[in-house]
Amino acid sequence: MNDSPDTLKTLRQEVETLKGKLAEMQKHLNETEETLQAIGSGEIDALVVSTQQGKRVFLLEGVDYVYQCLVEQMGEGAATISADGLILYANQQLSELLNCPLKNLIGSRLETFVSPHDKKAFLLLLQQLQEQKTLSQELSLIPATKNQEIAVKLSLKQFRVNEVLVNSVIITDLTELKVEAAKLNNILDRAIAAIISYRAFPDHTWIFDYWSQGCEQLFGYTAAELIADQNLFTSRIFPEDLETVISQTFKDYKLNKTGYIEYRYRHKNGTVHWISSSRFFQWDETGK
Repeated sequence: MNDSPDTLKTLRQEVETLKGKLAEMQKHLNETEETLQAIGSGEIDALVVSTQQGKRVFLLEGVDYVYQCLVEQMGEGAATISADGLILYANQQLSELLNCPLKNLIGSRLETFVSPHDKKAFLLLLQQLQEQKTLSQELSLIPATKNQEIAVKLSLKQFRVNEVLVNSVIITDLTELKVEAAKLNNILDRAIAAIISYRAFPDHTWIFDYWSQGCEQLFGYTAAELIADQNLFTSRIFPEDLETVISQTFKDYKLNKTGYIEYRYRHKNGTVHWISSSRFFQWDETGK
């Protein structure tokens, strides 16, 4: 990792920022699912459902209009679908997400927008909903006139309107969440870590006892190589940084405090890496 101290500081800041964004997105996702629970049976003014007796119109009453307004304003894609996936109602956000006019969306089947590799899982989800009543599933949708898939989370709840079972669906676009998670993973992949255990002595010497698996990727040498040659690691530290590393290490050693230091290290392949190191000491029964 050819990163300067300033770059390492920036990476740490980016990690914290991305963690905050992911936490906020997850909170929003949880709030969406809580909203779904609250919607109950009141999203819409009426349902047009095909039954054995032909098409029937079911009117909703009371506070249902309030819930409909909630769905329209919540900022998520929302729909009411029949037990077999026919879209009976959809809000404007879902129309925009699927790039399909509401007049074409209503009356179509939601599965037509589901990615081919997720259709089986979606149909199984509808079947499971008959028993479990509330379910959620991540899958991909393909908007109309577009070939690019969109990662979404479906949150479904089954309820009964008069004598008919229907499903309310909240569709959350996970695109931004996936992008931010990928950024965080990329940073973490660059920030390779190694754990080192060594014994330090008052005469400013030490003996390495353990190197974690990350050492080979970070330093270029296996744990066996670094333990076999106790001077190998320090020989790869820049000479002008080595004295600082040694003096700071034993200063922290005497004070028995956690220390932090950054230094340049020449990898086995010849590249120069900035290493950010945190350390703490444990004293043996003799106080050494």
